[in-house]
Amino acid sequence: MKKKTHAAAKHPLSAIDTILLHEQESVLKLRQILANLQEKYKVSSLEILESIKKEIVIPVSVFTRQLTVLETIVKYLKEQKNYSYHQIAFLLDRDEKNIWHAYFHAQKKRSKRLTENASKYFVPVSIFRNTPVSILEALVVYLKEHYGLSYHEIAVLVKRDDRTIWTVYHRAKIKT
Repeated sequence: MKKKTHAAAKHPLSAIDTILLHEQESVLKLRQILANLQEKYKVSSLEILESIKKEIVIPVSVFTRQLTVLETIVKYLKEQKNYSYHQIAFLLDRDEKNIWHAYFHAQKKRSKRLTENASKYFVPVSIFRNTPVSILEALVVYLKEHYGLSYHEIAVLVKRDDRTIWTVYHRAKIKT
């Protein structure tokens, strides 16, 4: 006895096709947004999607004991990536005055550029947006949960005390 083969079995939907099928309303809205951007800025949808795909990341090797995590991130984005205060404020979802203030204090504490050593760990800037936790908490949670690092490994990477990292992680977990 032969089994009947279903047409879908021959050509199963890919994971992305399944998602798009379930999210048709969102896909239609996205297509409309892309069309509006194409018309307004005279760019192709491919150019728009390529720029969306690019995630801005910060190498963990830039963190120093001298600067706070926010100061380090702002200094890195300002000096190494040449972003304006406005762009950094947008990326971090923070007030532009706070970004300027963080950079000003970072410059007072450390006037030379951050050293960007080879790093196997990178943190996307997007983890610091729209979060109920502090910048340091977001960083520690990301390193712990994304890379599976121990508290000691995180402490060494961000140049903080092991106990501080443990405390920060547990406070962040309470908040979320």
